[in-house]
Amino acid sequence: MKKSQAINLGLTYSVVSIILFLIQVIVAGGTMFSVVMGIVTFAVVVALCIIFIRRERAEKGGLISFKEAFTTAFVGLLIGGIVSVLFTLIYVTYVDATYIDKMVYTTLESTKGFMEGNMGDEQVNEILLEMETDMRAGFTPLGMAKSMGYFAIFYLVVSLILAASLKKVNPLATPYQTETLDR
Repeated sequence: MKKSQAINLGLTYSVVSIILFLIQVIVAGGTMFSVVMGIVTFAVVVALCIIFIRRERAEKGGLISFKEAFTTAFVGLLIGGIVSVLFTLIYVTYVDATYIDKMVYTTLESTKGFMEGNMGDEQVNEILLEMETDMRAGFTPLGMAKSMGYFAIFYLVVSLILAASLKKVNPLATPYQTETLDR
């Protein structure tokens, strides 16, 4: 039995996102490093989707409908995202319970350094307290579920854009045909 490219994408994205998370844990670079990791993750998402949509297209004889391309990307990214969120939740709960404290401290210190001199101490403390509360709430099961919802919206947008740009339908088909090939 042949695995679909969506499952392959999901498994690959799971492994890559876990590795990127562990690199971030090891380096613990604070806010700036998180921004860099976000950019790297975005590039990885786009690249993996392109690779696996093209593989799916090649398996189908060089043609793929918008629906097939979208399904490959979206389902694969959802699988990878869910595995990544579950891994993160398990990691911060059972493997390194101090991770959240370290991350919050590092982020707040770098933010505080940026804000000092630009705002009053009371305003800085108020903003930092709110940031800390929000960051800690993001690592609860409910917070992680909300994050997965935001990721799903992001995956939806990326999948729609890539499916539209990578679809390749039978040029001899009428505009109302949805099949990519007569099999």
